[in-house]
Amino acid sequence: MRKKLYLLPVLLLFLVLIVGCGTKPQGDPLEGPGKPTDGSSVTEPDGAEKDDPILSLLRESIQENNCTLGIAFIGYVDSESTSEDVYTYLKNSPAAQTYPFLRDSGLVVHEGAELYAFVPASKEASITVYQAGMTDSGEYEDHKDKTICQGGPGEVVVLRCNLSEIYSNVLISATDGAKTLEFHPMLSMKDGHVAAVPGCYDFSVYEDSEDKSIEIARDLLGETDEVQEAMKHGMELLYTGEQQMIGGKPHMLFALGTDHGDQFVREKLYAVSDNLIYAFNTETDQWQVLGTE
Repeated sequence: MRKKLYLLPVLLLFLVLIVGCGTKPQGDPLEGPGKPTDGSSVTEPDGAEKDDPILSLLRESIQENNCTLGIAFIGYVDSESTSEDVYTYLKNSPAAQTYPFLRDSGLVVHEGAELYAFVPASKEASITVYQAGMTDSGEYEDHKDKTICQGGPGEVVVLRCNLSEIYSNVLISATDGAKTLEFHPMLSMKDGHVAAVPGCYDFSVYEDSEDKSIEIARDLLGETDEVQEAMKHGMELLYTGEQQMIGGKPHMLFALGTDHGDQFVREKLYAVSDNLIYAFNTETDQWQVLGTE
């Protein structure tokens, strides 16, 4: 069941019909020439810094995974909500807490109830959003003559789309001039995560799977020789409840140490995300991939 969007006070954002995501508003945003005709609206970005340190780290992580585009599912929003409502949801979302630059990115409000963010891997790459539909035979019908949004080089795009859980109503095209990646953003019906697409790097912050993620991360740590040896000598592994940004992605922090009843003495600190484990080197004051010290 899709979650309802609860209205909160927000800054007034103007609805405009523009060709590019970063184009200045022209005319009355609600009536006349500026009124959207395809059910979409585009809010001009406040100016997300292309050299924002967190954004730069995320780009590096996308490139390190040999991907062209980063994608994050931010959450469900009411399909009848306004641009102001969607922006309120965005700025208070866990994704925006982890990646603050999303609050200053171009917001595209198309028909749908799923909110996504798209980040080009390089500052030269750009994103174009086209309308898409489904034919009677169950095949995608892409309308490249109907552009919803044209992003500038390196521009981050936040998009509401998808009225159906079965198919997407948009086509995402990301290009850096040399290669182009095209796909229809969807959620997997298996676990509610972003459906895997070759060339896409998922940087979503999944709240509903936190407990499972902690369990998986703990098991992953427990399989390492270093942690196994320490636990044989009576040490324990403790999830701190905190996260550390490494390579533009949040990692869960685990402490390895001895429990003295009234005090837990930490001996080692680890950061885990997906199948990557980092250990904190106290001598260099840096995070290093476990086993490379």
